[in-house]
Amino acid sequence: MAGTAGPAPSVSRPGRTITGVAVGFLVLDGALLTLAGMWLGRVGLVLWGVGFGAAAVAVVFYWRRYLGQLSALGVGLDDRFREVQELEADLGRSSGPYRVPSRCRFA
Repeated sequence: MAGTAGPAPSVSRPGRTITGVAVGFLVLDGALLTLAGMWLGRVGLVLWGVGFGAAAVAVVFYWRRYLGQLSALGVGLDDRFREVQELEADLGRSSGPYRVPSRCRFA
């Protein structure tokens, strides 16, 4: 049938590559600064290294939180479109199948 469309493709996690690069950069800098500080006996470098490591952990934590919120929004959109379909069916009219646009899917 030419008039029916299949399910919209899901978009993989947005920006996963750039987040991975940022975390990798922070971990590498943290490790190198900590090692250099320990090797040279400079506490300041060790503290900066620990700070970069903590920043990497924070990026991962907030990224996972962000993905959870996006997932919840996607579920909410699906529910709203389903509700509109049910209301139109109850009213006895239909302007066509409602689908969540592919750019709105996050899972």
